[in-house]
Amino acid sequence: MSEAHLIKSFKTYDDQVCILEDRGMIIDDPQMAKTILSTINYYRLSGYWYPFMDKSHSHFIQKISFQDILELYNYDMHLRMYLFNQLSKIEIAFRTLIGHELGKYDEQIYLKPDLLGNRALDKTYYNQWKKRYDDALSRSTEKFVKHHKKHYGGILPIWAAVEVMDWGMLSHLYQMAPEKARIAMSKKCNLTSAQFGSWLKSLNVVRNLAAHHARMYNRVYDIKPKFPQNEKWKPVEKNKNHIFGFMIMIEMLISDFNLEHGETMESILQAFPQNEAVRSRVMGVPSDWTSIRDGIVST
Repeated sequence: MSEAHLIKSFKTYDDQVCILEDRGMIIDDPQMAKTILSTINYYRLSGYWYPFMDKSHSHFIQKISFQDILELYNYDMHLRMYLFNQLSKIEIAFRTLIGHELGKYDEQIYLKPDLLGNRALDKTYYNQWKKRYDDALSRSTEKFVKHHKKHYGGILPIWAAVEVMDWGMLSHLYQMAPEKARIAMSKKCNLTSAQFGSWLKSLNVVRNLAAHHARMYNRVYDIKPKFPQNEKWKPVEKNKNHIFGFMIMIEMLISDFNLEHGETMESILQAFPQNEAVRSRVMGVPSDWTSIRDGIVST
C-alpha cells in the first residue's frame, strides 16, 4: 500500500489575502487584492514576492506592499513583451541569413547530411532534427508549402524550408552547417562560430520563456552563452546568466542585423519600478550599464 503524500489544503481568495497579511505584507485594499488573485494565480505572483521573505518563506523581512508586487509584475510583463518582440526580429533575420548562406552550397542541403558539416555525420542527431522538420512541414498550412507539395513533390529549397523551422530547429541546423558557412554567418555579428552558436541556443531559451509568460526580471538562467574575451565584455560576463547579459546580446544583434530597435533597452530599464525595496540589480544591471552597452554595441 502506497504512502499518502501531504498536500496543501485549498485556500479561497480571501484566505490567500489573509495569509499574505499574516506574513507581513501591506495590503491597503483587500478587495482589490482579492480581485487580482482571482485573475493572476497566487503561485505565479509568489515569484515576485519571495525575494522579500525570510528563508523559510514564512514572513516578509522587508516592508513590501501588494501594490509594490503588482507594479513589479506589470513591469515584468512589459520586459517580457520587449524581449519577445526583439527576439522575433532577430529570429526572422537569422532565418533569412541561414537560408541564404546554405543556399549557396545546395538548394536542398538540409536534406543531404553528407553536404553539411561534421555534426550532421552523427546520424542520430541528424535524424532527430529531420523528424522535427518533417513533422513541422506536415503540419504547415502555409500557401508556399501547399504550392511546393502540388508542383515539386513537397521538396522545399532551403530558403523556403527555413520558414517552416522554429528557432530550435534553426539553431541545430546552424550547428550542422559546413564550417565555412558557420564562420560567414557569425562574422556578420562579429562573433566566432562557437560564440554565435551558443548565442542562438541561449536566446532560444529566453525566447521560449518569454513566449510562455515566464518570469524574466529576477530569474537566474542556467544557460551561459560564450562571450568575446576582451575588456569590453568583462562586465557582461559577470552577469551572463541574468537578463542584463541577454539584453546586451539582443542590442548587439539588433544593431548587427540592421534591424529597427522599436522600444529601446534604455526605456525598458528606466521603467523599472522606483521603490526602495526593489532594485534593478536583481536583473544583473550594473550602475554604469549605459557605458557598457555603448562600448559593445557601437563597435
